[in-house]
Amino acid sequence: MTQAKPLCGFLNVLKPPGMSSAQVVGCVRRLLGGVKAGHAGTLDPEAAGVLPVMVGKAARLFDYLQDKEKEYVAEVAFGVATDTQDAQGVPIAHGDRWPDEAAIAAALPRFKGKILQTPPMYSALKQDGQRLYDLARSGREANVPAREVTVYALDLTGLTPEHGALLRVRCSRGFYVRTLCHDLGETLGCPAHMRFLLRIRSGPFGLDTAFTLETLAEKAAQGTLAGCLLPP
Repeated sequence: MTQAKPLCGFLNVLKPPGMSSAQVVGCVRRLLGGVKAGHAGTLDPEAAGVLPVMVGKAARLFDYLQDKEKEYVAEVAFGVATDTQDAQGVPIAHGDRWPDEAAIAAALPRFKGKILQTPPMYSALKQDGQRLYDLARSGREANVPAREVTVYALDLTGLTPEHGALLRVRCSRGFYVRTLCHDLGETLGCPAHMRFLLRIRSGPFGLDTAFTLETLAEKAAQGTLAGCLLPP
């Protein structure tokens, strides 16, 4: 009897809001019978969109995938800034003057190209061996240095209710979209935070070919889940 080849490849998963990236990988592992798996490019729990999952020996390509461009659609909400720079945080500043569409569009060019961005305290980055979010939750401050990141494209696609705006951004590894929303508000003189985030592309993986966890579960029940794997 010929021994089955170990599973190896990529699953383009559509992460739903309300789950951590690690929880999504855990679901995939269970569906694949415990096969080793990992993800490239963490999405915050309340964010949604493309999450590439590496299965088996494809995990060796982690650095390759991490370095690829990513593309997002984000909703920025003007009028309130939060400690986490997103809708899950505690409000820390309020404003009662909101920018119009022309003002928002005029402010975007300064965030394009190679820029310096200071990562948020509520992030998984480490300083002196500790996660920044652990320091933030314990009330300790840290001097987080700015990092060079690249924004390849940044466009305003429209306004939304309750003083919001939709942005489409294509960026490099290490870019924080919620920090963009926060910094955009500071530039416009109006506190702001990120209301929602959808990743529509991560390297070669796009939203149009991503599988929901429900679809993957159905295919696992049918014994056809391995056919969803893309070769490394």
